[in-house]
Amino acid sequence: MDGLIAEKGKTKLIFFAVDDETNLPTKKEMREYFPNCSFNVYKTWGHFRNTLEKIESIFQIMNSGISVSGSYYSKERIFTHIYRINTDKDPNSFFALRYSTSLKGFYEISCENMSEIRNLIEFAKEQHSLMSSIANCVDNFEKGIKLAQKLCLEDKTMSNPDQRSIDKLFTDYGKVGEEQVFERIKQFIEKIKWQ
Repeated sequence: MDGLIAEKGKTKLIFFAVDDETNLPTKKEMREYFPNCSFNVYKTWGHFRNTLEKIESIFQIMNSGISVSGSYYSKERIFTHIYRINTDKDPNSFFALRYSTSLKGFYEISCENMSEIRNLIEFAKEQHSLMSSIANCVDNFEKGIKLAQKLCLEDKTMSNPDQRSIDKLFTDYGKVGEEQVFERIKQFIEKIKWQ
């Protein structure tokens, strides 16, 4: 853990997505909406970026599906700034209304939650990888048919595979598992909401 999340207990975080930093709450506004609190502001690509990238990944999967878990290309940015806040107060509804266009949520995350995030991301990657390899397998049946025709091969398993069996075996392979992984992620995000 790199220090963003409290070693013991939970850390309260407020997530924002803004194009212009003037749309973020000021120090004065934070003190008005969260009296007697202390807070720090972090850019998601700056300090603590490794932890914030993991947190953001779980929301990217939630928004775009498990296929994004296997992508190493630049992903859609979900958050731009995180406020780590030390307060006993619940989020202020006027604060939520005031920043409704840039506010992405209030979350309370522990070290155990970060372990869950890592596991959920790994589950999503494994499920996506398996489903992709099965999809490639189905494509190979098509390649086999074309190759058998091109080379005039008399191998019926290649030129005329049992399409009904292929469809029965491979159609929707892993879809229920994908939905279950997605549901676990959805439940996890609900669990870490601070409100």
